[in-house]
Amino acid sequence: MRNTQKPLPKDIDPIGRVNLHSLFYTIQGEGPLAGSPAVFIRLSGCNLQCPGCDTEYTGGKQYHPEEIRNAIVSLRMSLKIPKPIIVITGGEPLRQNIDELCSILLDSKYIVQIETNGTLPWPTNWEESLRVLMDPDFHIVCSPKTGRVNKSLMPFISAMKYVVEAGHTNTNGLPTRALQGNVQPWQTLSELPEPVPVYVQPYDAGDDTNDNEKHLKTAVDCCLENGHKLCLQVHKIANLD
Repeated sequence: MRNTQKPLPKDIDPIGRVNLHSLFYTIQGEGPLAGSPAVFIRLSGCNLQCPGCDTEYTGGKQYHPEEIRNAIVSLRMSLKIPKPIIVITGGEPLRQNIDELCSILLDSKYIVQIETNGTLPWPTNWEESLRVLMDPDFHIVCSPKTGRVNKSLMPFISAMKYVVEAGHTNTNGLPTRALQGNVQPWQTLSELPEPVPVYVQPYDAGDDTNDNEKHLKTAVDCCLENGHKLCLQVHKIANLD
């Protein structure tokens, strides 16, 4: 099934309110913090429309960051869980003003991870946001969905994550298209000012077992031949959100 969720422009609220699609407790399934218990803050809307996207991000309600922090506290109390990492994702989280939300969560001593497609800059003046961007507990994981990454974002990226499909990889083991969109994500790695860890993940073809096996073999081969890190979607293997 093809993604039909419409792309949306940036929505920068001056006081940092964000449109929240959902908030839930699960296991972070991807990237450098895979396997960690996590509260996901899934924000509404994306500036792109990747044909093969498997995530629901349409709809939601506007909340102030303090309300979101309080919701996390309530969730932890009701489930009686230790402090999780916080993953802010979407859609595309940098489409909204997440600066205040990140500040509040970091002040509460959470580890905060952002998942972004890399096309947009930090939503506020990054010089005023260095306290967030340079915090050791703050991590940006970029999964490019086009052939470029926003230059102002590059110095703050902690890791790159690429989704590969059989028959659509470059000689550097990275994808020549993103979630079935005809772009060139493989070009983005060479643009980064400093090397960062690179994670390669097989495309999820749904119930097509044959295609999934091909995509997995492609991802494994790309890692073995290029030194990338294999990234499997642990949450799907464990049948979690």
